Amino acid sequence: MLKITLIVVCSTILIACTKNDTSVLPKNKELKIPETDCPQAVPDSTCSCSTVVDFVCGCNQLTYINSCEAECNGIIKYTQGPCK
Repeated sequence: MLKITLIVVCSTILIACTKNDTSVLPKNKELKIPETDCPQAVPDSTCSCSTVVDFVCGCNQLTYINSCEAECNGIIKYTQGPCK
């Protein structure tokens, strides 16, 4: 009786440990990296923008004087108008 109980317990533990294992991807599957809310590019220190005031709000919640300034700072997602 002890042998049967031990086999059942060990089997249950083995199944429980491997049932939701997501550390190994199935073959021919790609790992999908979730998109961030604020995708950014590498800032361009050689960028030159006009001083025209047309505020944009970057996805990082910083206000830039215009879209050129935002893009030069690596911000590629923004909305018209200053941040609130």
